[in-house]
Amino acid sequence: MKDVLSRSLASKQTVDVLALTFALALKPSLVPKFRGAMCALLEDAPILMHNHKGEGFNYTYPRIQYQSFQGQARLIAINEGTDILHTILAREENILRVGNQVHPLRIKGVEASQTYLVRYGEEKFHYQLRSWQPFNAENYRRYQGVHGLSAQVHFLEAILRGNILSMAKGLGITLTDQVEVTLTSMGDMFMRTFKEQEVCCLDISFTSSISLPEGVGLGKGVSIGFGTIIK
Repeated sequence: MKDVLSRSLASKQTVDVLALTFALALKPSLVPKFRGAMCALLEDAPILMHNHKGEGFNYTYPRIQYQSFQGQARLIAINEGTDILHTILAREENILRVGNQVHPLRIKGVEASQTYLVRYGEEKFHYQLRSWQPFNAENYRRYQGVHGLSAQVHFLEAILRGNILSMAKGLGITLTDQVEVTLTSMGDMFMRTFKEQEVCCLDISFTSSISLPEGVGLGKGVSIGFGTIIK
């Protein structure tokens, strides 16, 4: 159940993460509305908050990610995205409109900016991935043609490898050697709504030679709470 990445991370590269949890009950299905409400909160919201650029999209790895964490609204900011969360923290009063409801935005918890060392080595790091959305239309079609559990696991490991590579590249991390990724457990597939369509999701556990920052996302839909990494 191993997949080998063709590159590895140079040592001493870091990822800064800041997490804000709000005293606001939030279902996963309402995370897109939460994102819209947060963007409306700040006039001329920066591109990093919504990933829209003009009439199109900014397809870099999202520096601001919106989540439902233990039933509460949460914002994850990465690297330069942390400046935006500091702006929110500095505001004296925030009133948030989520759908048809108005809420005072009270901060329940802050995990101050921390540096996570992203490195390659002999040690294996253990993670869980929640509501991971591994498939696009093409690789879902290919997955349906894969027979046998071992072959399916190998196929999913290859997708996970690509997700990690994509995140690293998007964060400016240089990969230079080999890294192992191993899927250790996998739940049944379940459906969630993404962009008004039903998509397949998985909860998985895996090990990696790369130390990943907790709370950030891997795969599709990470800006609205899919594929959250849990240590």
